[in-house]
Amino acid sequence: MQTTSNAMNATPSNDGVYFRQIGSLPKPPELVQLLLDQADGQTVNAVAFEKLALGAMSANIARQIRLGYPLVVSGEPERLSFFHHIFRTLEGIGRVEGSSQVWLPADLEDFPEVAAATYSPAVRHLPSLRCTGEIAVRDTDAVYRELGLYKRALAQSGGWPPARAIVTEPSPGTLAGVIDLTGSPYQTRREIIAALAKVMRHRYRAVIEEGFTLSLDIPDGLMHQMVPWVTLEQFLADSSWQVTVLNEALEGLPLERVHAHACYGNYPSTDTRDEPLRDVIGPLLTLHVGTLFLEGSLSRHREDYLVLKELIDAGAVPPTLHFGMGVIDTKHYSVEDVEELAHRIVAMRQVLGGRLRAVSPDCGYETITGIPNIPPSVVKAKNALLPQAVAMANDAIFQKA
Repeated sequence: MQTTSNAMNATPSNDGVYFRQIGSLPKPPELVQLLLDQADGQTVNAVAFEKLALGAMSANIARQIRLGYPLVVSGEPERLSFFHHIFRTLEGIGRVEGSSQVWLPADLEDFPEVAAATYSPAVRHLPSLRCTGEIAVRDTDAVYRELGLYKRALAQSGGWPPARAIVTEPSPGTLAGVIDLTGSPYQTRREIIAALAKVMRHRYRAVIEEGFTLSLDIPDGLMHQMVPWVTLEQFLADSSWQVTVLNEALEGLPLERVHAHACYGNYPSTDTRDEPLRDVIGPLLTLHVGTLFLEGSLSRHREDYLVLKELIDAGAVPPTLHFGMGVIDTKHYSVEDVEELAHRIVAMRQVLGGRLRAVSPDCGYETITGIPNIPPSVVKAKNALLPQAVAMANDAIFQKA
């Protein structure tokens, strides 16, 4: 396969497969320390924090532009995780002093030495949270300050437009999953998800109004291993209900500017408790989004695109829904082979046709601060590999068209 400039420059608006990051990128050590201090309840220097965050954002964006990414992400350097930033803006959520979130997914309960070596030490920095009253937006301007910082970073990167930049925001169900409801006005998880959906609507709309592309993180749509005490039937019922509430929050937003990303978790897992995609994806197919990104690089999910083909042929996928498939592993050091990767992308495109809109890493690279699965040097190698593989794949796709 030969690389061509036409293939390298494939964008979301033409017939080629494009590529994007999913969310988080590795953070500078100084910023990691400030975020962990902040998570532990310490006061950090706001000016120093913003300077470090802006510098990291600008560097992340500039690197993606140099590599030819048609859509860029900030890398989320200012966030403790992909969802904790929300709680700082809400009324009705309180920190439980002296305790932290230390929970184990079912697969790590099966392999406790993996948890002890990699997972548990880091999540001890995550504050334990409790619902203390009615949930409401306390700081309505917070999202605009966050987007303003992002725009400053884009301006420093040659004036890259927000229309080609992605802002990730969590689903209400993801947020509800880490909140203790004891003594709260909400008696069930469904009640608090509905309340959170109402306040998240404000953020979702702000992202679109400020000119960005919105990307929803909804891992709770697939991660049954996080709640193994719930039957699969109940998990699906809850997922379906959550998608209905989430769609209400997304109502009126343009499909082409709303993505979603669902995965089985970006922690150092064994993946042995992952549910087969065909058994859990049903509710996600009704999301009000234009493109749904899924895992596809690890052995348990490398052929999930064939499941999508079955569902498309069965009429279970709305004609407006397209897919992005993960082709880069974000959990292990191994750097993929560019030609093998290109061949896989071509194979997926041959099966899914135009329904395959994009490829990406399986997930972010530092989903929770302090739990980097792979070192920054390997992340850079993987990030540089993806544009090359997509260029080669698009060249082959265009030649066969």
